Amino acid sequence: MTDITLSSSSQSAAPEFLPLDVKTLPLSNRHLIEASAGTGKTFNITRIAIKVLLVKKISITQLLIVTFTKAATQELRARIAQTLQEFIVMLEGEPSAWDELLTHIFENEPDITAESSLKRLKMAVFEMDEAAIFTINSFCGRMLTQSSFLTHQPFDQAIIDDSESIYIEVLQDWFLQQQSNPEMRSALHDMGLETPIKYFETYKNILLSTLPVDFPTQASLAILAQYSGQLIFDSLVQQRTVFAKILQPHVPQIQTYFDTKKKDIVVDDVLDWCNAFEFSDISATLSVMMHGTAIKGYVKTLGVNDPDVLIDSFKGFHDLVKKRFANNTKRFSELAENIESITLIADSLNTIQTLASKEKRRNGVLDHSDTVSLFSQQIVAGNAQLINSIQMQYPIALIDEFQDTDADQYAIFQHVYPINDPRFMLLMIGDPKQAIYGFRGGDVFTYLKAVKDAKHHWSMDTNYRSTASVVNGYNALFYGLEIPNHRIDDMQKWAGSRAKQQTSISHDNATSVIAQPTPEHGLFDYGIQYNWILATPKAKANNTPLLDSMSQSGTHFFALSANQVDPEHPVAKDKFTAIKLMSQWVAQEVQRLITSVRLGDRLVAPADIAILVNNRAQGQIIKKVFAVSGLNSVILSDRTSIFASNQATNMYRFLNGVLNYNQDRAFKALLGTDLFGLERQSLSTIEDDPNAIDANKLKAFDLLQRWQRDGVMAMLTFVLKTHFKIYGHGDDAERIISNYMQLAEILNEVERTNSLVTMTVTFLYEKLAQQNDADSYCQRLESDDALIKIVTIHGSKGLEYPIVFVPFDSFGKEKLISDSNKFCTYYDKETQTKRHFLGRVPHIEAQQIEQLSRETIRLLYVAITRAAHRCYLGYQDIHHFSNSAIHYVLSQVAVPLQLNTNEYMQQLAAHEPNTFAYHDVPSQINVPRMEFTEDPTLLSALTYDGKTQSQWQVYSYTKLLKQNVQVDLNEKSHGDDKAAASLNVNKSVSDEIRFTLTKGAGAGELLHKILEKSDFTEAFDEDVVKQEFKTHLVNDSEHADAVIEWLNEIVRTPLHNPHHNASFSLQQLTQRQTLREPQFYFPLENTSIGTLTHLLATHRGMAVSIASVQRQLQGMMQGFIDLIFTVDGKYYVADYKSTHLGNALSDYSHDALLNDIQSHQYDLQYLIYTWVLHKMLSQHIKDYDPQIHLGGVYYFYLRGMSPNAPPNNGVYYRHITQQDIAALNTAFACETGPQEHRL
Repeated sequence: MTDITLSSSSQSAAPEFLPLDVKTLPLSNRHLIEASAGTGKTFNITRIAIKVLLVKKISITQLLIVTFTKAATQELRARIAQTLQEFIVMLEGEPSAWDELLTHIFENEPDITAESSLKRLKMAVFEMDEAAIFTINSFCGRMLTQSSFLTHQPFDQAIIDDSESIYIEVLQDWFLQQQSNPEMRSALHDMGLETPIKYFETYKNILLSTLPVDFPTQASLAILAQYSGQLIFDSLVQQRTVFAKILQPHVPQIQTYFDTKKKDIVVDDVLDWCNAFEFSDISATLSVMMHGTAIKGYVKTLGVNDPDVLIDSFKGFHDLVKKRFANNTKRFSELAENIESITLIADSLNTIQTLASKEKRRNGVLDHSDTVSLFSQQIVAGNAQLINSIQMQYPIALIDEFQDTDADQYAIFQHVYPINDPRFMLLMIGDPKQAIYGFRGGDVFTYLKAVKDAKHHWSMDTNYRSTASVVNGYNALFYGLEIPNHRIDDMQKWAGSRAKQQTSISHDNATSVIAQPTPEHGLFDYGIQYNWILATPKAKANNTPLLDSMSQSGTHFFALSANQVDPEHPVAKDKFTAIKLMSQWVAQEVQRLITSVRLGDRLVAPADIAILVNNRAQGQIIKKVFAVSGLNSVILSDRTSIFASNQATNMYRFLNGVLNYNQDRAFKALLGTDLFGLERQSLSTIEDDPNAIDANKLKAFDLLQRWQRDGVMAMLTFVLKTHFKIYGHGDDAERIISNYMQLAEILNEVERTNSLVTMTVTFLYEKLAQQNDADSYCQRLESDDALIKIVTIHGSKGLEYPIVFVPFDSFGKEKLISDSNKFCTYYDKETQTKRHFLGRVPHIEAQQIEQLSRETIRLLYVAITRAAHRCYLGYQDIHHFSNSAIHYVLSQVAVPLQLNTNEYMQQLAAHEPNTFAYHDVPSQINVPRMEFTEDPTLLSALTYDGKTQSQWQVYSYTKLLKQNVQVDLNEKSHGDDKAAASLNVNKSVSDEIRFTLTKGAGAGELLHKILEKSDFTEAFDEDVVKQEFKTHLVNDSEHADAVIEWLNEIVRTPLHNPHHNASFSLQQLTQRQTLREPQFYFPLENTSIGTLTHLLATHRGMAVSIASVQRQLQGMMQGFIDLIFTVDGKYYVADYKSTHLGNALSDYSHDALLNDIQSHQYDLQYLIYTWVLHKMLSQHIKDYDPQIHLGGVYYFYLRGMSPNAPPNNGVYYRHITQQDIAALNTAFACETGPQEHRL
């Protein structure tokens, strides 16, 4: 936390962007590609990937691709895989059918052949599951885990999606501690933070972010007030100058008037203030001099011809000054009053963030913001080993959706990929016009900084998604084209000529492009230029033209004008009535579209239409209007909690009513649910019918007995089959039933851990209270795809729809920053950083408002560019329209043309009818209900006659040796192994816990889990041990203390270090020296049981046989390694064995261990583990040499380990030789050489 500092910043000229051509794209240095909406960004990304693989000759696992959503990673993975297959087919065919990219590569890279390229692309397909395509959060989390040795982070930290509960728990404890702190309690009261929840809700965005937090102090308050006042003062320079000229001739007479009145007023001070360059506060003087009575008094003494005009001038100027400074005065008065409280709150925020970080470390968890910030800190701090590790692993990085990045994220790539190092390439792709995630930390200013830092700048200027009419529509709007002074056709011709000229220009001579007919209006600000986008006949939408006899325009305005609405009409008085009216117009137009307009060779379908809204409230309104109109729609959201649905509320009323049917209130609520299934008309009379009440209570009692006997799932399934009744038209029947079944499954899971029916109801009640903060979300239905989509604009990003309605953008917010906000979040242009500021300082608030306003313009751009065939834009000039993006965009051109926005929209439609159309919205609309007939088409299943058996499998060590073993990728098998038969086993009875602890899988899991979770250098945690007993050996819990003593002996057991002829123990290994339970998997391509048999025979130096039903192995090898540790610069694989070999320590001699290992072929297991460690070290250690860095294998037979045992008892060690490494390379290496294996 710091108090605010002010400095200056500078601007530099914007670089020239040249058209992107993947064929000639240099594969080194730093690039920035500006990809406008619909210009084929993903298409070019896939081709860049192909070029990188072939020209740089790297694996798909070495090309790092980072984007910002899971959905985007899945799409990129699928598109790259598809493109790989397409290019493989090309290379297997005739050269005449090759993509021009392939031809260009072969012509310019003589050492690259079609044969080698085909082989490389096939390998890329094989490795596609391992392709390095991540979200930014998963990439940072992966790097922290994978590089734990280098980042000094714990190995076993889990990454969680939501850490809010941790902060709330910390706050609750902290609030209790403040009971003895009267100053803090007073500060919390003054700031309206009486409860932990209120505190968290108020400062959530600060607590969960890593942005710097500034706050005012008593010392800085005057500086802030002066700075803020100066800005307002400067904005009044014109009015001050005019008033000074009016005041100057009358100064002596006015001064005489006040002297006579014996008022301590110096009129020259006001005149000097008007002419000054530096702000000073003379509000007291102005209030006296400009008082209405005083003005009238001294104006009479001036002898002017028209005193009323002068009086109005004086009053008008004073009113203007008061109005401009009113908010400033109010804000600084509030700050001064609360300055001590704000300082305490600033300290508390820092304290709570620190406590939450400690709690997360204690729980072994990180949230996504932690992974980015911690990783960024390591990189920025210059962790050379970590940076080198990333560069070796990923020499080329491609960052998609770069406009959504933030400073921490950019810092990672900026430092890892130096700008002038030809060995590496950083390619950033984004569009600043689509930077709409400021509320999630996205920072368009970071993108703009990256533009300045990049060496190469490219643009994608042709839209391959939409028709020319749609493209030209949003071109005209966002370019700010002054129609009819300039025409769309002229701009198209200029843009086409400019593009042709630019194709022959390099970055070295990119200064002589032809000037545009008229400059763009700069609607996006911050130096973000709008380049006129070219339309093309190749656009996807042209394959299915929209045929509408009423209009072929791509952009349709529909407007509700204040001039046509009576001020007393409900539409004029109520915002939500106006939203409903606009929704009715949309419903009416949708009905027309799906009944009379064709898309290609068919009618427009509901699925072709998307309604883009600003929030769920707007979505709910239009959904209800659609339902009344007979139109089926669905609100699409990946984050809609199932507990926020009506069905969840009804489920609670139903279950609570069944449980408490003798309580009048609960019983009545039960009767009103659709699950109970009473006819609605009977509800009003049932209360007066005792027999009906008794009958329904008996029905409820029967349901309760069924619930208690069979469980909630069985009871609810019975209810849905026999009682449930659809109320209304039943348009959402599938969604309603789906939600009920999902809720039943959730409640069934709850009952599996707690069978008390009261706890089931309590669980549901608590989830209802959380609603959208809950962790279970509505399932998508296949039938949703056939409905009209209602999507938030944020949710629509990256999607496209044939027809888009944006009906509510003109309904701006009354205030962009709520009065309840106690801080500002803004990009400070002075310090060039994004930050928080505690308090509401006018000049800072103005920056935030201005930045939020610009983001709404970008949001509108995203909305309009989702349309492929047509976009409908709603407008109204009644409710807070002046704060809306669409009003700003239209008015920036309309005002200079001396038109209002409605007139300008009409002018656009009149002069460019091929692009724009205009519709008036009347003040009342009656939309008839549409009725749909069912499709009589009979459906039948196809017959599959292909082969269902696949040779590709996921293998583990266990599956190799056993028949029909299914591999669970998340299962860690630590069962207590059976000992090999031996004639020398000591069968005497011992009372030591190491020998008496229950044999079996439970014991193995218990010991492995405790060792996995424990810090060997510290005492074993009794709570951890007891918890693991409860989980794995609940009947042996009384032995917990004895097991702890045994474990202490295990970690103190001397371990011989053959490389230094010395000893060490597990107790000497710090957390940083160990890696616990790492999961691995790697591809098996040319491996067979024969090659594994040869591997094991080479290692043992004798003939062996592996009994396995598997012969040829195709697929992936996976597993978990118990422990990897490092000592004296060497790395070791270790495995814990809880095998019982006898009841005396002497039974765990080296020979006994070797016999057990070879009889169970554990040596094959540790060879696999060694191969994994070998590959990991080769990727993370520069100049890796297995003779230097690879220490060997330790197998710890826990029952035989003790400091009191003979030397090396219970510990099996095996050195890994160069011959072993060579055999491993033969057994597991891919054709193209060693590749990265995930760990």
